[in-house]
Amino acid sequence: MTAGETMIARDALMVDEVEAADSTVSVLRLAHPAHREIAARAVVAGSVALHGFANIYVLTASSDAGASERLNLLCGRSPHAPAWVTTTPERLDTVTDWAVLPEGLDAWEARAVISELVASGPLGLRLPASVGVPDHLVSMHEGVRCVQVMLAGVACSSGGFLSRTLDIAGSDLLAIQPACRVVADQGVIVHEPVHHRLPSVLSFQGVRFDRRNRPLIPIQTHGSLALERMTAVLDRYDLGHVVLPGAQRRLAARLYR
Repeated sequence: MTAGETMIARDALMVDEVEAADSTVSVLRLAHPAHREIAARAVVAGSVALHGFANIYVLTASSDAGASERLNLLCGRSPHAPAWVTTTPERLDTVTDWAVLPEGLDAWEARAVISELVASGPLGLRLPASVGVPDHLVSMHEGVRCVQVMLAGVACSSGGFLSRTLDIAGSDLLAIQPACRVVADQGVIVHEPVHHRLPSVLSFQGVRFDRRNRPLIPIQTHGSLALERMTAVLDRYDLGHVVLPGAQRRLAARLYR
């Protein structure tokens, strides 16, 4: 399966629909409008989609509590842990409460940084959650309801599938998790990406300030986007950065033999 394809968890409805569309199809292709429609309706109906998402693979489900729990269990996580969410860049405002960004951080600047970085590739974000984000998808950080958002980037072929799924669901967000394998490293359980680098993650919570009173944006994960690219964009808007311990080393691409 290439990053331009998607495969749906097999249930009776999906098997019938795929065979009706094309009896030779074993996977659904993101670039194929009819396949996107089948996959989107299956996710809204309760299935989980495994599909390419920028430079990784992800599992995507609807945002209701039951689907989020199933998604977590498939990924080896606690069923009640807040899943990541995904949306399209155009819908980001509907899942974010820009009014409760840390004092001193301007919403226009935050939006501009995100827009530039998403144009370069996949990006993860920790943002203050809007009231429309259900409680099972948020976590509390310094007294603020926060949501972790994964955006594929504007050039990713998954955009059409995600947009159609959201339209059918009448929603602005879906639950999502990176497709990882769970491995033990010296007794510690590690979630290891199965393909390439996970998205780099910026946090717009936990912001501190330097001596110039310039906001320092935490870089939570160093993966898909080069550190130099992220910091150059932040600098352009007079925003500093701080590299958190988990981002000191870039997540390596998986090598295949």
